[in-house]
Amino acid sequence: MTFTRPRFLKWSFAGLLVSFAGFAAVSAYFVFALTSPSRRTVGAIPAELPAETQPVTFAARDGLKLSGWFVPCENSTRAVLLLHGNGSSRRQMIARARLFHEAGFAALLYDARGHGLSEGGKVSAGWFETSGPIGQGLAL
Repeated sequence: MTFTRPRFLKWSFAGLLVSFAGFAAVSAYFVFALTSPSRRTVGAIPAELPAETQPVTFAARDGLKLSGWFVPCENSTRAVLLLHGNGSSRRQMIARARLFHEAGFAALLYDARGHGLSEGGKVSAGWFETSGPIGQGLAL
């Protein structure tokens, strides 16, 4: 069976349209899946952290309330900010906070927007966490 040129072009065009629609649908699914908040239970301050660990809340530049724990280190002039991965919470950083505390660092562990106890309807994947103005993306 041989295809005539118009029939071949018609089927090729239809195939391209179906492929594009499939690509768009899969892309939309992953955008939704990767930017939807992942609420994990944070619970009380764990016993693994020093007794002087304090719960903290602070506002992001756009007004959302972010929550975390501050682990002070007496007489320290050094501090570290510990950020968890996507889909997790500040609890992911407990072992690192202990390690830095033992090395003489204060530590701040906080839940990124849309995670743990922090507010936010979408995960920004770093877009709002840059040093540049909100909505500017990465400040290089």
